[in-house]
Amino acid sequence: VELKTTTCQTDEATVIKTIASRLRRAWTGLRTSTAHRLTALLILGVVLAASNMVFFRSVLNDIQDMAGTISTAGKLRLLSQKIELDLLELETNPAGSSAAVLNGVTEFNAVIDALADGGVVLGAAVRPVPVRNQMALADVRSRWIEYRDKIIIALQNAGQAPVDRVMDPTELRH
Repeated sequence: VELKTTTCQTDEATVIKTIASRLRRAWTGLRTSTAHRLTALLILGVVLAASNMVFFRSVLNDIQDMAGTISTAGKLRLLSQKIELDLLELETNPAGSSAAVLNGVTEFNAVIDALADGGVVLGAAVRPVPVRNQMALADVRSRWIEYRDKIIIALQNAGQAPVDRVMDPTELRH
C-alpha cells in the first residue's frame, strides 16, 4: 500500500513540476504577448475612434439636412398665411397690384417642389421628403393646386388678371 502512495506522491510532484514549468514558460511568453496584445488594442481603439468620428459626422450632417427640410416645410404654413393676407389687402385696396399674391404663389410652388425633389429653396438645403411621406405630400400638393386655382379665379374676378411680373423662384427671399 505504501508503494502506491509513493507512486501517487511522485506523480503529484511531477504534475506540480510540470505545471510550474509551463507557468514559467507562459509567463515568459506572456511578456511578449502582452506587448502584442496592447498594440493590437491600441490599433483597435484608434480604428474605433476614427469610425465613431465618421459615423457621428454623418449623423450630424443628416440632422442638419433634416432641419432644413423641416424648416422649409414649416414655411409652407407661413406662405399660405402671407398669400391670404396679400389677398385681403388686395380686396381692401383694389387699386393695388396682384404681384405680391402671385409672388407668394410662386414661392409656395418652389417650396413644395423642393420638398418633393430636394434642392435649395429659401436659403436652405432641402432633402426630398422620404418615400413613406410622399403620399401626404401629394395630398398637400393636390389641395394646394385647388387653393391656387381659386386664388387665380378670385384675381380674375377682381379684375386683377395674373399677368403682373411674377417672381423667378431663384429670387426667393430667405
